Amino acid sequence: MASEFVELKTADNSWDAFYMDWKRQCGDFDEDIANYAEGSFSVLKPLAVSPEANAGVFASLDDVGSYMSVCQLNVAALPGSHGKTLRVRFLTLAPRFDFGEYPIEDYGQVLSNAFANVYNLSETDDKFNAQHIKFHLRSPMERAFFASVGTRLSKIPIFNKVEMQGMWLHVTKA
Repeated sequence: MASEFVELKTADNSWDAFYMDWKRQCGDFDEDIANYAEGSFSVLKPLAVSPEANAGVFASLDDVGSYMSVCQLNVAALPGSHGKTLRVRFLTLAPRFDFGEYPIEDYGQVLSNAFANVYNLSETDDKFNAQHIKFHLRSPMERAFFASVGTRLSKIPIFNKVEMQGMWLHVTKA
């Protein structure tokens, strides 16, 4: 399951492509996109309409051009940390993962892709370059997954510190 990470904006129609894909995915399960992920969309769409200097909406595409996940990213200098922190919020999986039945490994792959994509962005994009990454996790499954991954990541020399604090995964690069 390859993954491309793209910023979604209404100005370049990428938000529309994303929305139409998720509308189709909802339709495959006789669900209505208007009722899907209302809380996330109420934050994500306005940011796609009017991008901010320190924030954006990003989605992961699989190798056939279907959107697997979407999230809000923002960079800020936070109290208690040195340098910038890239925060991942409103991480939402595609309707096919919400309504379909997939092996647990598929969900893990989407979450792994999200982490890898955010990490790569923090290394390669001037706007989102940051020493710290904080993932806000929305479900007990995500927390369990990232707690397990975090244990392994903390042993890799490119990471100085990896820890869970409540529903947040905190990563500090070396």
